[in-house]
Amino acid sequence: MRRLGLVLAVAVAAGGLFALAPYRAALHVLLCLEGEPSALADFAAWGRPALEVTDATFEGARHRVYRPAGEAEGVIVLLHGMHRLGIDEPRLVSLARALAETGHVVHTPELPRLAAYRLDEAEAERIGEVIARASAAEGGARVGVFAISFSGGLALLSATEPETRERIASLLVLGSYADLVRVTRFYAGEEARSPDGTPSGVRPHPYGIEILLRDSLAHWAPDGLADTLGELLRLSLHDEFRAADALAETLPAPWAERMRALLRGEPDAHLREAALAHVARHEAVLRLASPAGRLAGLDRPVYLLHGFDDPVIPATESEHLARDLDGHAHLLVSRAMRHAEHAKEAPLEEKLALLAFVTSFLRSL
Repeated sequence: MRRLGLVLAVAVAAGGLFALAPYRAALHVLLCLEGEPSALADFAAWGRPALEVTDATFEGARHRVYRPAGEAEGVIVLLHGMHRLGIDEPRLVSLARALAETGHVVHTPELPRLAAYRLDEAEAERIGEVIARASAAEGGARVGVFAISFSGGLALLSATEPETRERIASLLVLGSYADLVRVTRFYAGEEARSPDGTPSGVRPHPYGIEILLRDSLAHWAPDGLADTLGELLRLSLHDEFRAADALAETLPAPWAERMRALLRGEPDAHLREAALAHVARHEAVLRLASPAGRLAGLDRPVYLLHGFDDPVIPATESEHLARDLDGHAHLLVSRAMRHAEHAKEAPLEEKLALLAFVTSFLRSL
């Protein structure tokens, strides 16, 4: 009788651990994103498989694969955001390793135009190509797509193509956009609004308007200052803020104070108008790279995750995406996230909702 009781106890415990396994996998991913050592992180990481990491080249760009030892549970294509380090960005590397340690083969393809802080429809086509490559490399398996920041809108656009859609199991889109025209106008000072017109109240990060100004220097920079202003914007976009501020101090009036204010996230009317003019000139290109109004045929599960007060792409954009997806979207706007990263402080219920959300995505693969 005692032996039977012991067997039953072990069976119940094993069943409980089995039921908890997807949550522990999601917890591992989230704690790796957070990057803080703790006993909970050790518990989530316990027993994870060793990884083999290989680099290859696909059509002139790097393509890295993280492969867990043993039989894989699925395949994930992890797409980096708009960052100069591309697939070497430390947070992306940490996330890729964490996802692979949950038993999934993880492909991280480099997206050259995004790494150069440029957006267009051609990058959506490239995403379709790398999804096809990853699927073929894994025996034709359907892949989960985990797309961060600006790659998310491009991934959704790519998934509207039937050939790409057939290779996708589900998508998790973290902190992305529906309409690039609306987002770029937000950078220039226009209010971000939800589908019902409610204002977000979020102030934009200066990174967005800096990209618009960098790409339109010839239209607003005075003669003799274009090279210096371009270098200042490059330094800021590369997170070299002290060097950018020091360069701003060498500028003549009124440009010294104007550019210092920009670096503080307080662009003046002159720079905001220059950014809006650039958006107007390129509106057609921006709309071609936007999934807004083009998602009716996308029938795969889409998990839309957004930080509540994201200053890079406002959370209202995920609300617009959820409306366009009409029944195929799972939306979570979370105070436990910022822009593609953990918030330092968040209520427990927000953290638990985030854990359940990521668990649901992993189960969909």
